Amino acid sequence: MSCSTSQTAEIDGLVSKYKILQEDLTSSRSAHQTLLQQLNENEMVESELEIVAESPIGDGAVFKLVGPVLMRNDLGDARETVQKRMEFITGEMSKAETKISKVEKHLKEIAEKIQTVQGRMQQEAVSAARKIASKQSGSAVSSATP
Repeated sequence: MSCSTSQTAEIDGLVSKYKILQEDLTSSRSAHQTLLQQLNENEMVESELEIVAESPIGDGAVFKLVGPVLMRNDLGDARETVQKRMEFITGEMSKAETKISKVEKHLKEIAEKIQTVQGRMQQEAVSAARKIASKQSGSAVSSATP
């Protein structure tokens, strides 16, 4: 019986780890999705800056919101800032993807461990049931014969 209790405790611990990793995976995927959204927004800004640069009308003025004030910003500086921001976001997305794959791998390993322990527990339950059945059939036969 103590073996079964230790296996139950082992499964409980593994399930607890699994749930924590699932939450981590969810938050990592959410962070990745946020980064993807930011990258898309910055790509749109980059394309808008390209349109401004190619425009024959106007002086290519770009304004940046700083607090409640719009400040004039050089087009080259704006493009450089957006480019650096996109590089940073791409790097963060790469880190998030790596973390997601590691967590998914760890989740798979824990799931396999849980299945292994559950399989052992089922085998022990079948074995115990067979022993009980053989004892009951053996005692029924001995009580039937005088």
